[in-house]
Amino acid sequence: MATEPDFRIQPDGFLTLANNSRTANLTAARAIRWTQATGWQTLNDVARANGVDTTGITFLTAETVTHDGQFIAGKAVFPTTVVTPGFKPEGYILRICDATTAAACAAFNAGQPLQPAWPSDQVASNRVFNYLEATYPQYAAPKGATSTIGSGYYFRYYAATNSYVGSLNGNVYYLVPAINDQINLLGSLSDWLAIAAAAGF
Repeated sequence: MATEPDFRIQPDGFLTLANNSRTANLTAARAIRWTQATGWQTLNDVARANGVDTTGITFLTAETVTHDGQFIAGKAVFPTTVVTPGFKPEGYILRICDATTAAACAAFNAGQPLQPAWPSDQVASNRVFNYLEATYPQYAAPKGATSTIGSGYYFRYYAATNSYVGSLNGNVYYLVPAINDQINLLGSLSDWLAIAAAAGF
């Protein structure tokens, strides 16, 4: 029995991927995609609109996506797939170049490096740190401190304010003596990354 969409990936908010079913009947599942321009569409419809011949192909799941949204990967059924009880669907990588991903596709075609799938914790942390430096210079100065690892934290030390900002296990922390002498939880890394991304970091 189908249930509400299973939201698996939400890079930056301009594009969302989901799976429309958590049912045990995998063949009933469909990968779906949302953008501001198109709203919800099955990945099959998206592919057809971008000139992909999807005859005999069903995109069942969308499991990862490059950060710029142009490459999507997951599981699918192809014309050669033998569908029997307990079968394992085959993997796919689909490239979509439409209005949402046009700039990313142009950059890729020009030979620029492909952005990674949803950023690693360190990449995400650096984007958050850069945002915090720009937003709270009274606490995080000088700007552009080097990130390092210590005591399990990935962090930056700001000599001018004797302050720290760091991440650990998916959370962001700060130590600012001007506020108190404790290591304080600032929030989840994913939440702060969304804020930083919306601000262009």
